[in-house]
Amino acid sequence: MSNVNLGKVIDRIVSKVKGDGEPPAEKPAPEAPPAPEQGPASASPPPKTVYVKTLTLDSLEELDKVGSELETGNIAIIRLTPMLDRDLDDVNRAVRKLKKTVNEIGGDIASLGEDRIIVTPSRVKIWRERGAKRKTAAKEPTEAE
Repeated sequence: MSNVNLGKVIDRIVSKVKGDGEPPAEKPAPEAPPAPEQGPASASPPPKTVYVKTLTLDSLEELDKVGSELETGNIAIIRLTPMLDRDLDDVNRAVRKLKKTVNEIGGDIASLGEDRIIVTPSRVKIWRERGAKRKTAAKEPTEAE
């Protein structure tokens, strides 16, 4: 497993699961009607605290923990190294299941380097630089050069 570039493997899995690998086009936010003025008695409660949690995925059984974090509105950064060291097929299954969970709640998923992925709830989207992979691939010299 040491010969495999884990970052490329995870990127490839996330790209396959996401579809074409390109982020969806940004849609302009619809304009909300102006809110009626409210007195201090009807003030909205403060926003709920969102946590960024790091989790290590040792087995497929631990995916429920990630799902519950997303349901509560938290962001999870998941380390896949223990599973990558044992079985790449389990990593594929885990990423597919995470993607399905993320799609069900309207969240987002992306790779963070060689052995980590990030999953977010519906109100959090991951920014992706368009064409970044193409630019770096174009700069790499070929063997003929």
